[in-house]
Amino acid sequence: MARQRNFVSSCGSGDRKKLSRIHNLGFYLSNRGEVPEAIENYRKSLQIKPDYEDAHNNLGYAYAGQKKYPEAIAEYEIALRIRPNHPEVNNNFGNALGDIGRVDGTRSRTI
Repeated sequence: MARQRNFVSSCGSGDRKKLSRIHNLGFYLSNRGEVPEAIENYRKSLQIKPDYEDAHNNLGYAYAGQKKYPEAIAEYEIALRIRPNHPEVNNNFGNALGDIGRVDGTRSRTI
């Protein structure tokens, strides 16, 4: 959480509040099963902060839940370019690779 707080704080104060609000709404909607609306909010948060790795991770997770694995993997790859050692992203990335049968890359990516 501290990492997210520091990352979000690099936005301007108005954008920081807006980013936090939009991203948190996406997370809330995703937990309620409102995945299309969550995806929309994650995309909006990335318009504010394109290098927000948690938004890329959550967007990937939402896509994976819809079995849109190419989109999910693409989002995880972006998040990993931003923060290569992010444990949750590495785990989600490995799971997505496994879900499409690419077991060659899953062992090195899952925790």
